[in-house]
Amino acid sequence: MGWQRWHEALAARVSGERLAHCERTALLCREAAAAHPAWGVDPERAALAGLLHDWGRGEGTAEAMLAAAARYGVPVSPAARRRPVALLHAPVGAASLRAAGLVDEEVLTAVALHTVGAAGMGALSLLVYTADFCEPGRTHPGACEVRAVLAADLRAAARLATRYTLEHLLAGGEMVEAGAVALWNDLVRLGEVDG
Repeated sequence: MGWQRWHEALAARVSGERLAHCERTALLCREAAAAHPAWGVDPERAALAGLLHDWGRGEGTAEAMLAAAARYGVPVSPAARRRPVALLHAPVGAASLRAAGLVDEEVLTAVALHTVGAAGMGALSLLVYTADFCEPGRTHPGACEVRAVLAADLRAAARLATRYTLEHLLAGGEMVEAGAVALWNDLVRLGEVDG
Protein backbone atom coordinates (compact mmCIF):
# COMPACT_ATOMS: atom_id res chain seq x y z
CA MET A 1 0.00 0.00 0.00
CA GLY A 2 1.11 3.54 -0.68
CA TRP A 3 1.02 6.54 1.61
CA GLN A 4 -2.61 7.44 0.83
CA ARG A 5 -3.90 3.93 1.52
CA TRP A 6 -2.02 3.70 4.83
CA HIS A 7 -3.28 7.16 5.76
CA GLU A 8 -6.87 6.10 5.06
CA ALA A 9 -6.40 2.88 7.02
CA LEU A 10 -4.96 4.78 9.99
CA ALA A 11 -7.79 7.32 9.88
CA ALA A 12 -10.26 4.44 10.22
CA ARG A 13 -8.45 3.16 13.35
CA VAL A 14 -7.71 6.24 15.47
CA SER A 15 -9.37 9.46 16.61
CA GLY A 16 -9.04 12.68 14.66
CA GLU A 17 -6.77 14.08 17.34
CA ARG A 18 -4.50 11.02 17.21
CA LEU A 19 -4.45 11.17 13.39
CA ALA A 20 -3.39 14.83 13.52
CA HIS A 21 -0.57 13.90 15.92
CA CYS A 22 0.57 11.15 13.53
CA GLU A 23 0.46 13.55 10.59
CA ARG A 24 2.60 16.12 12.47
CA THR A 25 5.05 13.40 13.48
CA ALA A 26 5.26 12.23 9.85
CA LEU A 27 5.92 15.77 8.62
CA LEU A 28 8.63 16.37 11.22
CA CYS A 29 10.27 13.03 10.34
CA ARG A 30 10.19 13.84 6.61
CA GLU A 31 11.57 17.37 7.09
CA ALA A 32 14.34 16.31 9.47
CA ALA A 33 15.44 13.41 7.25
CA ALA A 34 15.45 15.65 4.16
CA ALA A 35 17.43 18.36 5.95
CA HIS A 36 20.09 15.90 7.15
CA PRO A 37 20.99 13.42 4.39
CA ALA A 38 24.07 12.38 6.41
CA TRP A 39 21.69 10.61 8.83
CA GLY A 40 21.00 8.11 6.02
CA VAL A 41 17.22 8.15 6.46
CA ASP A 42 15.00 8.24 3.38
CA PRO A 43 12.51 11.08 3.92
CA GLU A 44 9.54 9.11 2.53
CA ARG A 45 10.24 6.06 4.69
CA ALA A 46 10.67 8.41 7.65
CA ALA A 47 7.29 9.99 6.89
CA LEU A 48 5.59 6.59 6.62
CA ALA A 49 7.09 5.42 9.92
CA GLY A 50 6.05 8.69 11.56
CA LEU A 51 2.54 8.37 10.19
CA LEU A 52 2.10 4.77 11.34
CA HIS A 53 3.88 4.97 14.70
CA ASP A 54 0.59 5.03 16.67
CA TRP A 55 -1.20 2.40 14.58
CA GLY A 56 -1.46 0.23 17.70
CA ARG A 57 -3.51 2.91 19.50
CA GLY A 58 -6.39 1.65 17.40
CA GLU A 59 -6.63 -1.39 19.68
CA GLY A 60 -8.33 0.86 22.25
CA THR A 61 -8.70 -0.19 25.87
CA ALA A 62 -6.16 -1.75 28.20
CA GLU A 63 -7.98 -5.09 27.99
CA ALA A 64 -8.00 -4.98 24.19
CA MET A 65 -4.30 -4.09 24.14
CA LEU A 66 -3.42 -7.02 26.39
CA ALA A 67 -5.54 -9.32 24.21
CA ALA A 68 -3.77 -8.05 21.08
CA ALA A 69 -0.38 -8.59 22.73
CA ALA A 70 -1.37 -12.19 23.46
CA ARG A 71 -2.68 -12.65 19.91
CA TYR A 72 0.56 -11.39 18.35
CA GLY A 73 2.91 -13.01 20.87
CA VAL A 74 4.16 -9.66 22.20
CA PRO A 75 5.79 -10.11 25.63
CA VAL A 76 4.14 -8.17 28.46
CA SER A 77 6.53 -6.86 31.11
CA PRO A 78 5.39 -5.92 34.63
CA ALA A 79 5.53 -2.24 33.63
CA ALA A 80 3.44 -2.92 30.51
CA ARG A 81 0.89 -4.85 32.55
CA ARG A 82 0.45 -1.70 34.68
CA ARG A 83 0.23 0.64 31.66
CA PRO A 84 -0.70 -1.53 28.67
CA VAL A 85 -1.96 1.14 26.29
CA ALA A 86 1.03 3.41 26.82
CA LEU A 87 3.67 0.69 26.61
CA LEU A 88 2.22 -1.99 24.35
CA HIS A 89 0.74 0.09 21.53
CA ALA A 90 4.16 0.30 19.84
CA PRO A 91 5.06 -3.41 19.60
CA VAL A 92 1.42 -4.40 19.10
CA GLY A 93 1.15 -1.80 16.36
CA ALA A 94 4.21 -3.17 14.58
CA ALA A 95 2.84 -6.72 14.77
CA SER A 96 -0.55 -5.56 13.50
CA LEU A 97 1.05 -3.65 10.62
CA ARG A 98 3.05 -6.73 9.66
CA ALA A 99 -0.18 -8.74 9.63
CA ALA A 100 -1.80 -5.99 7.51
CA GLY A 101 0.91 -6.34 4.88
CA LEU A 102 3.63 -3.82 5.76
CA VAL A 103 6.91 -5.54 4.90
CA ASP A 104 9.47 -2.78 5.49
CA GLU A 105 11.33 -4.15 8.52
CA GLU A 106 13.07 -0.87 9.27
CA VAL A 107 9.72 0.96 9.43
CA LEU A 108 8.24 -1.85 11.56
CA THR A 109 11.19 -1.61 13.95
CA ALA A 110 10.77 2.15 14.23
CA VAL A 111 7.09 1.66 15.08
CA ALA A 112 7.87 -1.09 17.60
CA LEU A 113 10.52 0.95 19.44
CA HIS A 114 9.04 4.45 19.36
CA THR A 115 7.70 4.40 22.93
CA VAL A 116 10.30 2.63 25.07
CA GLY A 117 13.37 2.53 22.86
CA ALA A 118 16.30 0.13 22.98
CA ALA A 119 20.07 0.13 22.74
CA GLY A 120 21.44 0.13 19.21
CA MET A 121 18.50 1.88 17.57
CA GLY A 122 19.08 2.87 13.95
CA ALA A 123 18.64 6.41 12.69
CA LEU A 124 15.06 5.88 11.47
CA SER A 125 13.98 4.46 14.83
CA LEU A 126 15.70 7.29 16.72
CA LEU A 127 14.03 9.83 14.46
CA VAL A 128 10.50 8.47 14.99
CA TYR A 129 11.11 8.12 18.75
CA THR A 130 12.29 11.73 18.97
CA ALA A 131 9.71 13.22 16.59
CA ASP A 132 6.91 11.55 18.53
CA PHE A 133 8.20 13.29 21.67
CA CYS A 134 8.59 16.75 20.14
CA GLU A 135 6.26 17.18 17.15
CA PRO A 136 4.87 20.74 17.03
CA GLY A 137 1.59 19.83 18.74
CA ARG A 138 3.37 18.62 21.85
CA THR A 139 3.36 21.06 24.75
CA HIS A 140 4.84 18.97 27.57
CA PRO A 141 8.12 19.97 29.26
CA GLY A 142 11.08 19.63 26.94
CA ALA A 143 9.21 19.33 23.64
CA CYS A 144 10.34 22.69 22.24
CA GLU A 145 13.89 22.18 23.48
CA VAL A 146 14.13 18.71 21.92
CA ARG A 147 12.68 20.01 18.63
CA ALA A 148 15.34 22.74 18.53
CA VAL A 149 18.12 20.22 19.14
CA LEU A 150 16.67 17.87 16.51
CA ALA A 151 17.23 20.60 13.92
CA ALA A 152 20.96 19.89 14.24
CA ASP A 153 21.70 16.60 16.03
CA LEU A 154 19.55 13.47 16.05
CA ARG A 155 21.38 11.58 18.81
CA ALA A 156 21.57 14.62 21.08
CA ALA A 157 17.84 15.21 20.59
CA ALA A 158 17.05 11.55 21.31
CA ARG A 159 19.22 11.68 24.44
CA LEU A 160 17.41 14.80 25.66
CA ALA A 161 13.98 13.27 24.94
CA THR A 162 15.00 10.15 26.84
CA ARG A 163 16.19 12.21 29.79
CA TYR A 164 12.89 14.08 29.97
CA THR A 165 10.95 10.82 29.68
CA LEU A 166 12.96 9.11 32.43
CA GLU A 167 12.65 12.14 34.72
CA HIS A 168 8.87 12.14 34.17
CA LEU A 169 8.56 8.43 34.94
CA LEU A 170 10.72 8.64 38.05
CA ALA A 171 8.94 11.73 39.35
CA GLY A 172 5.63 9.89 38.97
CA GLY A 173 6.90 6.76 40.73
CA GLU A 174 6.43 4.68 37.58
CA MET A 175 8.32 1.55 36.62
CA VAL A 176 10.94 2.06 33.89
CA GLU A 177 11.26 -0.47 31.08
CA ALA A 178 14.70 -2.00 30.60
CA GLY A 179 14.73 -0.81 26.98
CA ALA A 180 14.49 2.82 28.07
CA VAL A 181 17.44 2.44 30.43
CA ALA A 182 19.42 0.64 27.73
CA LEU A 183 18.65 3.43 25.25
CA TRP A 184 19.76 6.08 27.74
CA ASN A 185 23.02 4.28 28.47
CA ASP A 186 23.69 3.74 24.77
CA LEU A 187 23.06 7.40 23.90
CA VAL A 188 25.27 8.61 26.76
CA ARG A 189 28.06 6.26 25.65
CA LEU A 190 27.74 7.40 22.03
CA GLY A 191 27.77 11.06 23.16
CA GLU A 192 31.04 10.47 24.97
CA VAL A 193 32.51 8.85 21.84
CA ASP A 194 31.36 11.76 19.67
CA GLY A 195 32.58 14.37 22.15
